[in-house]
Amino acid sequence: MAAAQRQTIFLTERTIKAAVPESGAVVLWDGGKVGALRNLSIRLTADGAGSWRLDYTTTAGRRRNLTFAHWPGVSVETARKLAGDKQAQIARGGDPLAERQQQTEVVTVGEALDAWVAEHVAKKRPSTREAYDRAAELVRARWKARPVAELRREDLARLRNELAAEPYRANRTLAAVSVWLSWCVEAGHRIDNPARGLKRFAEEARKVYLSAEQLAAIEKAIVETVSDAVTRDALLLVARTGWRRSEVLRLCWQQLDLEKAVAHFDSKSGPTSRPLTRQAVELLRQRREQIARPLEARDGEAGDAVVLEHPAARSPWCFPSPRDARKPLATVHKSWKRARKAAGFSSLRLHDLRHSIGAALVTVGTPLPLVAKMLGHRSLAATARYAHASDPAAQATAAALSDHLETARGSGRLVEIGASR
Repeated sequence: MAAAQRQTIFLTERTIKAAVPESGAVVLWDGGKVGALRNLSIRLTADGAGSWRLDYTTTAGRRRNLTFAHWPGVSVETARKLAGDKQAQIARGGDPLAERQQQTEVVTVGEALDAWVAEHVAKKRPSTREAYDRAAELVRARWKARPVAELRREDLARLRNELAAEPYRANRTLAAVSVWLSWCVEAGHRIDNPARGLKRFAEEARKVYLSAEQLAAIEKAIVETVSDAVTRDALLLVARTGWRRSEVLRLCWQQLDLEKAVAHFDSKSGPTSRPLTRQAVELLRQRREQIARPLEARDGEAGDAVVLEHPAARSPWCFPSPRDARKPLATVHKSWKRARKAAGFSSLRLHDLRHSIGAALVTVGTPLPLVAKMLGHRSLAATARYAHASDPAAQATAAALSDHLETARGSGRLVEIGASR
């Protein structure tokens, strides 16, 4: 391996960025102006990663080279301050490198992830928890036993590149890892965040609109592949309303007026009411009737029939967790992946159903303000993306959408239309 090129220059954020090599590595030493620390250097690699290093001699005469932080997570100004603090420690007879090597308590990546999930992720909403959990498992599988303080920027760059075929996933994974590493800094497990400033992939604008036939094919696949009734009905309600996944999973019975076919939500923009399609009302009524129906079992000893209350009868949630009915269903991820594959749409996201319902509402002639009302948009700007068809005044919006969705039952080709995310 060729030795890194060496240069002496007064280090600033601008001079460092300009010195990133096209290949290999370069070492920049601080110097040339008042205020420079001549034994401070930064090693830069072609992917834009930098390692702050301090060369020093102990009072016992031992030469040391200490890597103590990473750029751009730690700026030039901060690096100089940290290096100055270590020089003062050395002048008092200390040896930062030896002291770090002698530390008995080393926090591993796996331990730091466990603590982060318990203290930080557990407080997040279900969709965020699910995204963070997936990112944590990717990191855990690669570096579980490595000290978290030794995780490098180039490690994260390799993880990003392994996911290059899925730019959206790669970028969201890096974002979650960056949140975790920032937590590690606050917890004192490391002094910088090597994910900060790491280049993300460009994401191609993508919006998927399914036809009525394709939505019907998705519903058919959900019914045929998802055995758990709670998960199945939650997915079907997303497909029939276009509501957000989190809105469906955290839906309470008290929000619903099935006689008037309306659901009530408290959103950031204030209370809203959304009309329900006939299919959605039918599904929710069947769920309510199923939960209200007593269960019959047999006494093991006497053999007599015993009437039991349904486990979810007292739950406030329309889709309660199978483990604890006092909590809402946490995730539908695995079931959705299985259903979309069976329908022939392996790359379809659950959120694409929301876009498809929005497009269907415009197709049946629904004015944009009513589309926004049904989908719970806070502004018409979010709804305008579906205005690829004329929008004359429409009466009985939910009924019209119901008729549209019942026009066909079959499968078709996935249609992708470029639009801003």
